[in-house]
Amino acid sequence: MGKKRLKEVKKRSKSTQAKVNPFEVRINKRKYSVLGQRREKGEKGLPGISRSRALEKRKKTLLRDYQERDKTNQLLDRRFGTDDVPEEERELQRFLLETKRRHKRGSIFNLEEDEEEGLTHYGQSLGDHVNDIVFDDEEQLDEFDATENHFGGFLKKKDTQQPTDGNEESGRTRKQIMREVAAKSKLHKYERQVEREKVEDMLDQLNSDWNDIRSLLNHSSKAAPPTSANEDDYDRYLVELSREPRGQAKDRLKTDEELAQEEKVRLERLEQERLKRMSGAASITQEHQHISADDDTRAMAKEDDRVMLQYDDGQLVLPKGMTSLLPDREEEEDIEEEEEEEEGEGEGSNEEFDEDEQENENNDIDSLGEEEEDPMNDVSDDMKDPVSSNNDIPFAFKNVPSKVSELVSLLQDRTPSECGTIVQRIISCHHHVLSMENKDRMKSFLRVLLEYCLHHTRHNPLILNELVQYIYELAKIDTKYTVKSFQRQLKLCYKQHCTANFPSLSDIILFKLIAAVFPTSDYQHPVVTPSLHLMCTSLTKTTVCNTIGNVIGSICLCKLILEYVSVSKRYIPELANYLCNLLLCFSSENVVPLTHPFSVKLKESLSLYSYSKEEEGIDILNAELLRYRSIDELSLDQVKLSLLKLTLECLNTVSQYWYNSPSFDAIFQTTLNTIKSLDVPKSLKSLLEQVQASIESGISRPKPILQVLRRKPKSVKFFEPQFDNDYQPGRRKAPNKTQGEMMKLKHKHKRELKGAIREIRKDTKFLARQKLKEQLTRDGERKRKVKQIEGWLQEQQHDMKMEKIRKRK
Repeated sequence: MGKKRLKEVKKRSKSTQAKVNPFEVRINKRKYSVLGQRREKGEKGLPGISRSRALEKRKKTLLRDYQERDKTNQLLDRRFGTDDVPEEERELQRFLLETKRRHKRGSIFNLEEDEEEGLTHYGQSLGDHVNDIVFDDEEQLDEFDATENHFGGFLKKKDTQQPTDGNEESGRTRKQIMREVAAKSKLHKYERQVEREKVEDMLDQLNSDWNDIRSLLNHSSKAAPPTSANEDDYDRYLVELSREPRGQAKDRLKTDEELAQEEKVRLERLEQERLKRMSGAASITQEHQHISADDDTRAMAKEDDRVMLQYDDGQLVLPKGMTSLLPDREEEEDIEEEEEEEEGEGEGSNEEFDEDEQENENNDIDSLGEEEEDPMNDVSDDMKDPVSSNNDIPFAFKNVPSKVSELVSLLQDRTPSECGTIVQRIISCHHHVLSMENKDRMKSFLRVLLEYCLHHTRHNPLILNELVQYIYELAKIDTKYTVKSFQRQLKLCYKQHCTANFPSLSDIILFKLIAAVFPTSDYQHPVVTPSLHLMCTSLTKTTVCNTIGNVIGSICLCKLILEYVSVSKRYIPELANYLCNLLLCFSSENVVPLTHPFSVKLKESLSLYSYSKEEEGIDILNAELLRYRSIDELSLDQVKLSLLKLTLECLNTVSQYWYNSPSFDAIFQTTLNTIKSLDVPKSLKSLLEQVQASIESGISRPKPILQVLRRKPKSVKFFEPQFDNDYQPGRRKAPNKTQGEMMKLKHKHKRELKGAIREIRKDTKFLARQKLKEQLTRDGERKRKVKQIEGWLQEQQHDMKMEKIRKRK
């Protein structure tokens, strides 16, 4: 019975199914028929059905847009909440929309509008009813107030037997009732406060009694817990680590901007205090100085035993009872011990005095007791100015020196340490981090400071040592500007490098500054490379070998070149040629002829054959002193021996730098022969032997034999086929993953492009058919109207002819 019903159902379903026209089915025939293999998705298609679906879709979308292309009266549905949106959400959207429209319509410049949207309930603001309820701090309202006043009794019946003050409830007004309620509430609150204070007093009394008797309970000592002999190391370390104090949190690290701002504020504060002290207002304010109870008053309790420096006609004026400003040794040791103890306890609490000021004052006092003679200056002691102190140096500078003359006026008659302090305070007050204008000021100050170091530090080279560090700090602000500034000075130096005065002291200072500011080990540098090239070129000029004074300057250049190549150990042929020929000039024998730029005249001046060997106590000077001292002040033998010592020192350094060079023999063979022919005094004998031993060890060391460059033999080419296990014909295989992804993207793009072009062509054909259909409709309508008009005209012509015939009759 069941099988019959199943057959009937199948028959009905087959009859209801739409029959497919076999001529509309397209099947892609396989090249090889595989038994049991399923058909793929794109193997069977229905082009007719697909075409009809695409046509219907274009009618709904493309045709509709085409027909409405010239219409301007379209209706846009901007309604919201028309779908299945809950009522609450719909009301919320309307409320937000109304609020937005009201905000747009309102003027933003109307200050009188102060309409704040508040919470509402049935159209009434909830904020109006907030003050109606009387709250209590302890949340302990009596039952009568809570039931009768707050809730109005709610479901309870009002108790008519509630006690009152003798008046009937019906005779009292609402105002009187509310007054009584407020009075009762205040009374209850006062009673609770009194009770709370009473409990607190009892608790304080109990704590004080406990502190009195707690000392009596400490005498009961408990027995020490037994400790096991074999205690575990892990447990012991665990207890130690648990009891170890934890690190406390500290303030965060401050940025460069914050540090610069603090330094500027500190200097301004110190400048104001200095001006007050100078005007006499410091003594008045010091009397009324407030000391907090938390301050460490030990440092403030010390008496200020400092003495103001006063002079009368160049004589130091001391107060009564003092014979000298220098303290005794015992007092100095006591003071140092006290200062060390205070530093051990913590950082100093007296923040009113500046550390720099104290150090400078101590240095000034010490300098009064020491009388040093300057060999560079012949000025008498009576003509010298009194030693200046750092107290007269301002802490803040409003303007940055923009000219060299302004900086000279600031640093005139100052010690090197004071010059460094002034420059440091100028940089701190106008730090480039504080504002963008300060960056341009610091760049200009770098140029001024560089020119000052080159032309105004000759009288005191120690000032240069103080200012180099600040030039280095300013150079890091803008490296491009720094490079241009040094290149500008190098151009000026290059214009006079062919003169007889080259190198001057300013040129040597410039080369020293370049070595201190820029890295000299770079293979190519915009400042170091030109300066090194300029020094090497100068060693090949004849102007550096005319006189002994020029030779002294050239020795200074050799020292600078060695400083430049100290890291890279680069070979400098000009330096090797100059040192070898200069050493030949000291020899009395003609080992090898001199080469350019040396001459026979210079050899006669530097030769040691006229040297008196009996005078062995001659003082030999170094390069700096030899450069700064006048040649007229020195004897010729002293100059010769000093130059010979400097030459041997340079050769010793060069031999160590180029020890591993493959051309060491060719460079120093002539120099070794010259050293063997020299006859020097005992003071230079050890140095000469050291240089000779260094060169001989370099020449005698084993060297690799020169061989023809051996090339690696080429491997025999194998012509075996390369097998690919995953090879598939018709499939392109990429050499790597990146190219494979690129090929996939190109293939996908090409396929999508073809599909897009195909769809565009179909859309174009569909629109062309639609336009043709419209054109045919318009032509048919026009043809129908033309025929209709022609029919009307023919009827009129017929009527007119009939009327004429009738008239003839």
